[in-house]
Amino acid sequence: RVQLKGGEYPAYVEGALEGAALAGLRSDLATLLDRPGWRDEDKTARAAAVLHVAEGAPWRVLQALMQAGAGEGVRDYLFQRADPAWQAQSGPVEFQLPRDAGLGARPRAPLRTLEVVVTHRPERGVRVRLQIRTNDGTVRTPSGAGRTWTVEEAIQVLQNGLVSADRAVVKTPPPFGGGVDAHSVIRLIDALKRAGIETIELEGTPLPPPR
Repeated sequence: RVQLKGGEYPAYVEGALEGAALAGLRSDLATLLDRPGWRDEDKTARAAAVLHVAEGAPWRVLQALMQAGAGEGVRDYLFQRADPAWQAQSGPVEFQLPRDAGLGARPRAPLRTLEVVVTHRPERGVRVRLQIRTNDGTVRTPSGAGRTWTVEEAIQVLQNGLVSADRAVVKTPPPFGGGVDAHSVIRLIDALKRAGIETIELEGTPLPPPR
């Protein structure tokens, strides 16, 4: 369930994301942000959203929340985990949704995008695949094609500087991305930022329509 200013919204109904509840959340968020002084002239929210993430919370719910928030101009997020021990060790993780860069000149050097593909299977748990794609079509996979890591191993690869990129895309594609927990993705986002990659985009389950 999702809570906002005393309101509670069922994120899951019968195992599926509840589109109507998330639409209601977005409506209440709009009411909150439409007060004087809470938006810039371009409708971007001046407030950051602090997401308190409970143990085992699905990443797809957080991603749906950020998609709903983005629709109301919320670009800045702060992930905080409910576990005090983890919070004391790692602290909150900041994340900013990228702004539309618009149409510009193509970079002279190939733009390097690190694709971080995160999936979950019951028999293997959460696995991470890393590959670097450049805008000239070149694809390079660290340590060989088809290699996957645990979250801890992937974080170690990033900490050791074994990959270098201009931007990153964290993907949780269906069907096996839906079971990824939020904590795993937040840890990977934190590792990417610590590796010097500031532009991070997200791909995964879209916000469902109201039903």
